[in-house]
Formats: sequence, C-alpha cells, structure tokens
Amino acid sequence: MLTMKKMVYLLILLLTSCMITSCIYENKDETDIQETYEHSKKNNESSIENIEEMSNSIEEENGTKNVVEKFLTLYQALDSSAGEYLADRPEGTEIQFNGIQALLAKRMTFSVENSKMEGNEYLVSTQIKTVDFKVAFETVTNVVNEDTSEDIILEKLYDIVNSESSQTRNFSVIIPVQKYGEEYKIKLTPELSNALFGGYNEYLSEMIGGMFDE
Repeated sequence: MLTMKKMVYLLILLLTSCMITSCIYENKDETDIQETYEHSKKNNESSIENIEEMSNSIEEENGTKNVVEKFLTLYQALDSSAGEYLADRPEGTEIQFNGIQALLAKRMTFSVENSKMEGNEYLVSTQIKTVDFKVAFETVTNVVNEDTSEDIILEKLYDIVNSESSQTRNFSVIIPVQKYGEEYKIKLTPELSNALFGGYNEYLSEMIGGMFDE
C-alpha cells in the first residue's frame, strides 16, 4: 500500500505524461376583402418568420450536436485533429495522445443527446463512458508498496485500464458550444476534461485535499 503523498506524486506524474396559410373569402365587400388580405398577409409574414426562426434554430441545434459528435469521434480514434473543434486553442495546435490519456480515449464510448440555446451558447447534453480511473488506480496502489518502481506501477495501471474487464463509469456532461464566425467550437470545461480522463481530475482534487487533512 502506498502513502498518500506517493499516490499524489504518481497522479501528477500521469498528468505531465498526457499533454460543437391560405385564406378563403366569402360574402365580403372590397374593403373587407382588402383589410382581410392585409391582415392575412401580416399573419403569413409573421408565420413565415417564425418558421424560418424555428428552422434556423433546429439547424443550429443539429450543427452543435454534430460538432460535439465529430470531436468525440476523433478523440476516441486518437486523432489529434480533434483539437480543431476546441475554442480558445491556438491555431495549428493538436491534441497529443500519450500514456493513460490514449488508453482512456480508446476505451471511451459516448452518445450525444440534445442541444438547447442558453444565453449566447448552446448546451449539448452528452453521455460519456470510460474506465473509472479511481478504481483502476486504487486497484494498483493496493497491491504495491513504496519499494515498487514507478515504471512497474504505471505498467500495472495501463494493463488494468486496457483490460476489457476493467470497471467503467458514466459521466453526464453538458458541453457548451459557441459560434465563432461560421464555425461552432467546443468550450473545454473542467467537467468535460474530467469525463475524458475517467474522473482523474476530481480524484486528484480529492487526494490533494486528503493530503492536507492529514
């Protein structure tokens, strides 16, 4: 069994290795017909505008869902161009899949459920499932000791994460998507990052908090 400080050190080590009508008129005089026509015309124009707004809204909702799906599909395939779908990312930079990040990405499955407008962005509801990092990590740390080398500990961890029998965890994630020019971009939030890493982020926070409580 490893000490808390050793476990936190390994977690940080792992982090450093990892770097989307018509009207009918009847029995009306000319004036009535004209008034009815003008009223109907206004209603029709209003209805057309409403239909166009609804159509645009549906199109944008589908567009934001497609962006999230493309990003997660590329991420799952370890395609570094997934970074092109992230906002606030320097042009030309790519996601580098190394170590535990690559293994967690390959084990990931997901589903994109719906998208809704809120403020100046769309919120896309997504389910992401991957290996439960905490369970995998503690399975290893419970069977090694202070004398076990870091290489062996990481090798054991990689084996567990890569195993088809490893325990998985489902994350319900709301992914913010904004429009930048003509393109939709995903905001990489702590919640999304945590899900992609199988709960690593929250586990590290939990461990650091526990270390200070000792």
